[in-house]
Amino acid sequence: MVGHNFPVFIGFKGGRGEAATIGVLLVLIPQPVLLAAVPAAAVLLIRKNVIIASAVMFVFLLLINWWLAEPGIMTFYGIVLPIGVGLTHYFRVRNVKKPAGTGSA
Repeated sequence: MVGHNFPVFIGFKGGRGEAATIGVLLVLIPQPVLLAAVPAAAVLLIRKNVIIASAVMFVFLLLINWWLAEPGIMTFYGIVLPIGVGLTHYFRVRNVKKPAGTGSA
């Protein structure tokens, strides 16, 4: 995920890592990811917002990992990788410049 978000060859400016994180987790813990994708897909259909849908997925993923008694390291990855995605979103949103004339003076 780090290589996707901060690629060396293009000046450390890459994606936000959601797809890369979901792909990694799908390989490591397929059953919990597929189960967590169901409520996330419902949220995506209703809200049409990928960020909210992925947040729902990652919250459900943690609960499903606990419910299915996944090994500790897999639960750790299921926590750490989404935190990385969240931090990436946070820092990217903070660095977005607002157009002139918007906001309060």
